[in-house]
Amino acid sequence: MMDVAEVEENLFAASDAKLHGEMCKALSTMYCKVSSIFPSLEAARHRSKAGIEAICSLHVALEKAKDVLQHCSQCSKLYLAIAADVVLLKFEKPKSAIKDGLKQVEDIVPRSIACQCQEILNELEGVKFALDPTEKQVGADLISLLQQGRQCGDSSDASELECFHQCAIRLGITSSREALTERRSLKKLIERARAEEDNQKE
Repeated sequence: MMDVAEVEENLFAASDAKLHGEMCKALSTMYCKVSSIFPSLEAARHRSKAGIEAICSLHVALEKAKDVLQHCSQCSKLYLAIAADVVLLKFEKPKSAIKDGLKQVEDIVPRSIACQCQEILNELEGVKFALDPTEKQVGADLISLLQQGRQCGDSSDASELECFHQCAIRLGITSSREALTERRSLKKLIERARAEEDNQKE
């Protein structure tokens, strides 16, 4: 069985949050703790239909958490700022699913393992996801710029360009290399939105 440090090391190697770092840290900790006891849960569960369903539900919840962490490590910083409220909901969903999964598993495993589940559940009660105020403000500023652009057409007003530039700087896009990475992330996002026919995201 992997310990928390080993799971955490593997996850952080693949997940370096571009934005929403504190929420990523909290969700990652949650993911790592549950993943570290998952082999024991799987080995100890009853071979009943209920036991299989409980383990599957918890596994799906962990995958959802991992997907959110990867989303924040691979997606465009500008998009993560603009879609901050949507991203916040993305964090809440796996947290809720993990809690439900642990409660289901807790009833079908030996007491010693059930106690570990309860300890994690107690910790989850104290996890409160919240947007970083600075990142939230940058997102609001970017949304305002986009709305102005729609109203005024494809204007290249110097003040708007400067405001956009300042937003990028506040998000840590300060070098040509970072700007290139951001452009690539945006391009992938647009291509995915078009493939999924997601006009709102595009």
